Amino acid sequence: MVNKTLSGAVVFLLALQVGIVQAQQSRTRMTFDQVLHREDANDDGEVSKAEFKGPPRLFERFDRNKDDVLTREEFESRPNGAAGRRGNSSNAPNDVEVLRDVVFGTGGGRDLKMHIVVPKEKAETPAPAYVWIHGGGWMGGTKEGGVGQVTPMVRKGFVGATIEYRLTGEAPFPAQIEDCKCAIRYLRAHAEKYNIDPDRIAVGGSSAGGHLVALLGTSGGVKELEGNGGWADQSSSVQAVVDLFGPTDFKLFVTTKGYEGHNKDRSPESRLLGGGEVLPQTDAIKRVNPITYIDSDDPPFLIIHGSNDRTVPANQSETLHAALEKANVPSRLKIIDGAGHGGPQFSDLAIRQMKTEFLSQLLEKAENRDAQPVQPPQEAPSRADTSRMRDRDPAWKMTPVEAPNLHYRTFQSATVGEEVSYVIYLPPSYDEQTDKRFPVVYWLHGIGGSQQGLPTMSQRMTDAIGAGKLPPMIVVYVNGMVRSSWVDSKDGRVPVETVAIEELIPHIDANYRTIAARNSRMIEGFSMGGAGAAKWGFRHPELFGSMSIIDGALHKDPAVGRLANSFKSIYGGDRQYYDARDPWKLAEIRAAELKETLTVRVVTRTAGLGRVNREYKDHLEKLGFNVEFAVVDDAPHSPNPLYEGIGDQNWAFYRNAFGQTSNKTNPVTQSNDSSRQANANVRTQPRSRRPLQVPDNVELISDISYREGNPAWKLDLVMPSKSSVDPRPAIVFVHGGGWRGGDKRQGYFFEGAVEYAQQGYVCMTVNYRLTGEAPFPACIEDVKCAVRWLREHAVEYNVDPDRIGAYGNSAGAHLVSMLGLTDKDDGLEGDGPWNDQSSIVQAVCASATPTDFMNWGARNGRFRGEATLLAGPNDTLDVRKKLASPITHVSKTAPPFLLIHGTADRTVPFSQGASFAEALKAAGAKDVTFLTYEGAGHSVFREQFEETGKAMKELFARTLMSPEQ
Repeated sequence: MVNKTLSGAVVFLLALQVGIVQAQQSRTRMTFDQVLHREDANDDGEVSKAEFKGPPRLFERFDRNKDDVLTREEFESRPNGAAGRRGNSSNAPNDVEVLRDVVFGTGGGRDLKMHIVVPKEKAETPAPAYVWIHGGGWMGGTKEGGVGQVTPMVRKGFVGATIEYRLTGEAPFPAQIEDCKCAIRYLRAHAEKYNIDPDRIAVGGSSAGGHLVALLGTSGGVKELEGNGGWADQSSSVQAVVDLFGPTDFKLFVTTKGYEGHNKDRSPESRLLGGGEVLPQTDAIKRVNPITYIDSDDPPFLIIHGSNDRTVPANQSETLHAALEKANVPSRLKIIDGAGHGGPQFSDLAIRQMKTEFLSQLLEKAENRDAQPVQPPQEAPSRADTSRMRDRDPAWKMTPVEAPNLHYRTFQSATVGEEVSYVIYLPPSYDEQTDKRFPVVYWLHGIGGSQQGLPTMSQRMTDAIGAGKLPPMIVVYVNGMVRSSWVDSKDGRVPVETVAIEELIPHIDANYRTIAARNSRMIEGFSMGGAGAAKWGFRHPELFGSMSIIDGALHKDPAVGRLANSFKSIYGGDRQYYDARDPWKLAEIRAAELKETLTVRVVTRTAGLGRVNREYKDHLEKLGFNVEFAVVDDAPHSPNPLYEGIGDQNWAFYRNAFGQTSNKTNPVTQSNDSSRQANANVRTQPRSRRPLQVPDNVELISDISYREGNPAWKLDLVMPSKSSVDPRPAIVFVHGGGWRGGDKRQGYFFEGAVEYAQQGYVCMTVNYRLTGEAPFPACIEDVKCAVRWLREHAVEYNVDPDRIGAYGNSAGAHLVSMLGLTDKDDGLEGDGPWNDQSSIVQAVCASATPTDFMNWGARNGRFRGEATLLAGPNDTLDVRKKLASPITHVSKTAPPFLLIHGTADRTVPFSQGASFAEALKAAGAKDVTFLTYEGAGHSVFREQFEETGKAMKELFARTLMSPEQ
């Protein structure tokens, strides 16, 4: 049998001799990184005497200080030539380049550094990153050995990095994880500089490094571990973890038989916690354990451990793996039989291939990457789910962020059926000046969704307000998920735009003292959010009077480069769906309408996205927009440095944008008609939380009780302030919200009533009992009662009772359809007052309408509101479905109907609108128009407002307006 030690020595000597000969021939030398890659079994950045595979004499020759450890300095000062200078590319393999000692942040008052390893030939598209974190018991080791660890993946298309962090001799936990998280944030902030895809960052580490990468993987978004080293606006989350024999449960670790010595004071684990015995420190143990933070959003893990590890017991990896599996996180555990704490078995071909296969899934081409998230190597990746890993179960509640004047809040979304978070900044005077209302900025974040930089941003605003530079204003930081592009995904799984526009904005207006008017709302965003601001500013001009783009990701071609994966996963590869949301095309479509009224700015930098932002600015100016433009030289891709770079010019933009608005509460305009005012005073119960502003030519009478006994039974009247001899037509506006949310004063909905009042209509916006209070038919009974109230008081408000139309969207569309089709004989009037009046209406405009609960559609299953809208005994559910379905009540006497539906509506299936239109026509209804929009979603009315708004105006003009009017 060949002696293995002798064999290893021969191999080492041969390799060393070959290296020396080659070095002499090419004037290069074998590098310490190459030695570390082969010899450093525990990856502590040094080679111990036990790890060294060469002859003992050779080790003794190199080990100058005789401490049985070979360091870089000792190796590079070895005889037979001077060591190459640090940073010289000759110290790296020929096909990669090492960018040495890049400062990535600060910790403990000093710079923190990393080496970045990049291919010598830059890839055409951004590459995934693999970050190595060294071991050494948290008290030793360096970043040097990581170059050899990441180089194999760099050769396969990655960008590599190996980082330093503060050791326990300098600072106890959480300094180590804070530094690691800072490094990840730095790479994201400088992704363009290093050609990194910020959505594809993997980490690997062994021993103490294994602990830290496991903690990176499980603690994404845990504010208490982020630190303040820099780049706080970026996310520190990672997308894949390779953990080699890292500690994960300190209590189990130090109580495992044979490892009790790790419980003692001054053990590596004790030093990490700050000293003392480990076991009594229960809170510290919980804080340091990766298993503490595990949840279903964690990235995939590959965990490898030796069965004979006498430094870290294998139960540490087994415990982590079991906890990940319990949380439904993809994880693979490989226990190497007979292996210790590192060693040659970890370099076996099968183990190397396992790691390479796991990491290489991050290398998938753009067209496949979103269809196949990273999975542990033993399982075939599923292609059934085409969502991104982090958006498969959308994180509608983000990690809480709190700071002075900054508040983390949630609201119940009817669209997604769960709570959705937002962060809101309220100016210091908000609680003091209770008679004051404030303009609002809706701020959209970039890819990754991190909100950790908000405290810095909010403090800058507070300081500027205190200095008189910035008008007091509210800022709402919207939850846009990790990577939504701020649009509803084509498959309907992530309706970010619908939730924000239809629900969040109305919620903010209803619960905070906002100035709920277009010229007092701004849409602003950074990177992905900058492009989102452009999309929303042009798609929803009725909501936003100003638009601010901060280094926007305004890419032109969705099918190439960094947009390619989003084009497939978000837009479904549908060019038409994308074009309807393309900020370049939207600007062209809206230019004639908005160039004189939309305030626009673009702030960018010289590098990165600077060119495309300048091109977008030029594009807008050619279309006739006046654009405020600023460029910050050498700024990183990060919002706070960009804001700081433009100085007080930033605050001036907000002053100018909101300069036309008043912060004082407008009292509700009162009628000059004394008899009408007296009547209104009897029925009106003003809500001080939400008085609204209306133009001078519009009168608002607020919160009239159309029935006594329930705070939900309220309506607003919005009408022309100028008197008219002839009675006016009326339009009833019924809000949506899945029958369980919404309000009569929600954003665009109320503004639509104001617009129609300016055209001569009396408009009524109605609240009704939501399903949280009472199931169907309570909602339709209430709306019918409100219509009867309007007819009862027609003379007082100069309304023609024979010319009443109705508009609604989604759940509101369902209710106005029922208004058009049902009367007293249908048993839906309820027991409310005004029963001598009719609740029927003479024209209906209904968008995205639920019409047939009996046949919701096989592909869609039960509709979202069934459990609450139709609550009741199971044996009568079919009866309730039939009664609640407008399609049940169609007849030839139906009033004129304008129906609007998008073919890509994932909330209310398109078949609901199509079958309803067919049923109306089949019943003999004389006036039915069905507008369909290919690729449009649940927000079709606003998405296609140029056409849908015009069609609605034409419907009501020809059916309700008299020729004289």
